[in-house]
Amino acid sequence: MRTTAWRLALLCMALWGVVYYLRLFDQKLLLGDEGTILLDAWRIASGEIPHRDFFQGFPPASFIPTAALFLLFGPSLLAGRLLAFALAILIVLSLDLVLRKLEADRVLRLLSLALLIPFGVSYWPIPSHHWWAALHCLLSAYFLLSAPGSRKPRHAYFSAGVFAALAAFSLQDQGGYFIIFTALLYLPALEGRERKEAIWGGLAGVGTVALLFSAWLLPTAGIGNLVNDLLVFPLTSYHNIEGHKFDLFSGWRSVMPVFSRDGFGKAPLYIGSMTFIAFFFMLVPVISFASLSFGRIRKLAPSPQIAVAASLAISAFLTALHRWSFTNLVWALPGLLPAMFLMWKAPNKARRLFSAAAIVIVAAATVFSVSFYKAGAPERLVTIASSAGSLRAFNSGEVQDLLRLLDHIERFKKPGDTLFCSGFHSLINIFTLMKNPTPFDSFLVFNTESQYQRLFSELGSERITWICMPKTRDSANARIIPVISGKYDLSFENDRYMLY
Repeated sequence: MRTTAWRLALLCMALWGVVYYLRLFDQKLLLGDEGTILLDAWRIASGEIPHRDFFQGFPPASFIPTAALFLLFGPSLLAGRLLAFALAILIVLSLDLVLRKLEADRVLRLLSLALLIPFGVSYWPIPSHHWWAALHCLLSAYFLLSAPGSRKPRHAYFSAGVFAALAAFSLQDQGGYFIIFTALLYLPALEGRERKEAIWGGLAGVGTVALLFSAWLLPTAGIGNLVNDLLVFPLTSYHNIEGHKFDLFSGWRSVMPVFSRDGFGKAPLYIGSMTFIAFFFMLVPVISFASLSFGRIRKLAPSPQIAVAASLAISAFLTALHRWSFTNLVWALPGLLPAMFLMWKAPNKARRLFSAAAIVIVAAATVFSVSFYKAGAPERLVTIASSAGSLRAFNSGEVQDLLRLLDHIERFKKPGDTLFCSGFHSLINIFTLMKNPTPFDSFLVFNTESQYQRLFSELGSERITWICMPKTRDSANARIIPVISGKYDLSFENDRYMLY
């Protein structure tokens, strides 16, 4: 009877997750992140080669599924959002498979599902490289847990290597950390023949993916561009920008202003549940590593299980550490949750306490998701219709300025016109279905001097028809506007955009 009740609870939570996601899947305006993903996928579908024809600071594996859809059906917002929906389902299923292999308590399985409804892909509803890396790490972990004692362990280790490599070719730091810590923690936990099977099978899987990407990229992009884009640039420029510096208290500070008398009085359930969940999220890494330490010291589970959970948690945490914020903890959540399985291996009293705490968090996450579902009612939203489809967003000054800009472009653009968007607004290229002829999807303050010079050369060419500039006072604008003002005429201007 109790087993049936738990299965029913998981089923109801899963169905609620589907309803929640379908309501919100075309909401949230992510001009920069979604624009980068869709524009680079469009470039690849059009025959461009990453790191040769356009710059990107992370590897191209995450663009390939979107590019394949664009190749089949043409570039559209719907294709990207549907792929994100598929990613949401795959991440939930993969995480549950890992938890079942770890023999995790069903309370943890319910907690993971409840948290991933509002704080999984629906929180960032795009086919992001972060989600692809999380999925590939989970699938690799599943095969690592399945291999020992299986009939064909080398096949499982090969699959684990393939997905670990795909994680690294989606997001180099998370996938790289996962491979390193799997080698350091998981391999020593195996013995004799099993370890040899893991080494050779894993190397074969990693090597196969590496060879395929090398065959695609090396002959055209060259080793120099790859090293500069994927190693030098992230280490010397990207990690330094505001919001990408480690600050343990940033999450707390971002929540506290919301928890005010005025805000709480207007929406107590929403604000209260959001604040509770936000505080819990900032504690998730601490809880996960405390669980791993306690389980390892007390030997509460087989060493390979602890090693896999530790590799997932460490790789997810270290990746979030590079860009510390609440959003990055959301991206890290699928990797941090499995480490908690050891908490339910503790003595009975502790298990009951952990189960009670988990149920409280499940309730808070459910209250938050229901409240946010209601907040996303159609009457509160405005539709952003475009040549590539439509999205919905809360009506705001930002959205209204974007609508006016898109309307102006649609009225005056001609077939074959091109558009370069400075700042972090490349989704405008997708909205208007205008290609960007420069190597840069966006241009921000952390771009290097050599990239500035390359952009200035592009701006002096005849290939760019339109240039969209954000109305901001930053060093990038200060350098770019003087270059274009003598060559291009100002065609449109509002509070947020200038169109030349």
